[in-house]
Amino acid sequence: METLYRKYRPQLWEDLTGQDHVKLTLEKALILNKLAHAFLFAGPKGSGKTSSARLLAKALNCKKRASESAEPCNTCSSCQEITLSRSLDVLEIDAASNTGVDNVRENIIDTARLSPTKSKHKIFIIDEVHMLSASAFNALLKIIEEPPIHVFFILATTEPFKIPPTILSRCQRFDFKKVDLAKIKEKLKKICAQEKIEIESKVLERIAHQSDGCLRDAENLLGQILALGEKKITEKEASLVLPRSNWKEIFSFLEHLVNREAGPAVILINQLMEDGIDLFHFMEDLISAARYLLLTKLNTNLSFIAEELEEEELKKLGSLASKIEAGLLGKMIETFIKQKSFLRSTHIPQLPIEVAIVEICYSGAPAITLKEEFSPTPTSKSYGYPPEKKVIPKKEEEKTNPTQTVKEKKTELKTAEILAVEAESVDLPPANITFETVKEKWEIFLKKVQEYNHSLPFILKMGEPQDLRGKILRISFRYTFHKDKINEHKIKVIAEKALNDVLGGNLTIEGVYNPEKNNAVEEIDKPLEKADNGLVSSLIESFGGQLAE
Repeated sequence: METLYRKYRPQLWEDLTGQDHVKLTLEKALILNKLAHAFLFAGPKGSGKTSSARLLAKALNCKKRASESAEPCNTCSSCQEITLSRSLDVLEIDAASNTGVDNVRENIIDTARLSPTKSKHKIFIIDEVHMLSASAFNALLKIIEEPPIHVFFILATTEPFKIPPTILSRCQRFDFKKVDLAKIKEKLKKICAQEKIEIESKVLERIAHQSDGCLRDAENLLGQILALGEKKITEKEASLVLPRSNWKEIFSFLEHLVNREAGPAVILINQLMEDGIDLFHFMEDLISAARYLLLTKLNTNLSFIAEELEEEELKKLGSLASKIEAGLLGKMIETFIKQKSFLRSTHIPQLPIEVAIVEICYSGAPAITLKEEFSPTPTSKSYGYPPEKKVIPKKEEEKTNPTQTVKEKKTELKTAEILAVEAESVDLPPANITFETVKEKWEIFLKKVQEYNHSLPFILKMGEPQDLRGKILRISFRYTFHKDKINEHKIKVIAEKALNDVLGGNLTIEGVYNPEKNNAVEEIDKPLEKADNGLVSSLIESFGGQLAE
């Protein structure tokens, strides 16, 4: 079965959809016989560049075209050969597959020198011309500048900025634009009539919107729907092929964001995910809806918004626009565009959208302090709403000395704030544990450690308790080796367990470097014969070796 876009490719200028400025100019040039020798058709995909090139080739080589008309006859041998892509004098070259200078020389330069076989002119249609290499463009430059009298060049591209200026300056340029949604819908309606298919207007609107101004994509989508074999197409049948319309969910989602309701927004996204929605298309529609919201907020009154949305959706759009600031809308669109790029690269598809929700709902919100407790409200799907903010009543202002200057007041307030922050930042130990308690039970602690590790007490004996800062017991060591050893995770866990078993608290240990002598080091500095035999035994056990005489 032939695809619709090929079956209904324009065969006359009047069939060309949405490019009236191109059609009118070329028709006048054909009638007056004032044509350039090289043309450049630039524009987005599916806008009619190749179809226009073929129409121009037909009109130039048509044997029965009237002098006062630009329309080809479509009945002569030349027109029929071009329609069937069999003409020897109209050569279509895909520059993406023939990028090198050798391809240009063999397929274009050498062939251009030969006279046409049957037609009036030899015409080269070079599609995706921007794909040619720099050397290929240089080889093409001379033949385009001074072609034989019977040769015409038609270059087509979606990226004209990649074409060298030397080529651009030798071509007559025509810029194609995206096809209006109304014209796409009208074209699709004609195709359905010729195919004897009854189709709902809403389906055609969805196809036109989905195509994003590309007529070829719209015809392909329609072809997929017609392939279902139904003589009457409703939204139900079309939904099997077309991505589902998400406008209702999108406006609900936007309303949650406008109200800064992060919890319900996350729940909605996860519900849509479970329903099997395509999140990439949802994000595209979401960006479009946010843009419509911004344009409505700016009072642009653009007509295409009314064409794409229903009356109920337009009312919802106006209601949301009145509740949100333009600055937040700009932030919202920027966040959506940034997170959209991560949708295809994460194993959790909804995660980028959830991140966007957090960025939008909590942008400019006050920082959360450590004292705020979170009590998420559980739901059937185990998703939580954001916690309610606790309102703390302000204390009555204390009476101040009337003679006190404003500067002094500010200084006192700042000092009080700093002291309050410092006081809150200190994590105090249990009331029954003091530094004196630690020193009293130090020997008991060393014996307790020995139950877990025989050599660890020796390391601890090389240091002594320095101070107790909050819940952190700092032990000073003269040598960095012992300090680093006690700070190793495995050693630290054993020591902390033994310490808390003895003291009944929840303290942590931190080894610090202190080059000043302590009692333990002085004991090691004594001659070996006077040193504690137990200490020497621990040294041998920890580091190996034997006692020398």
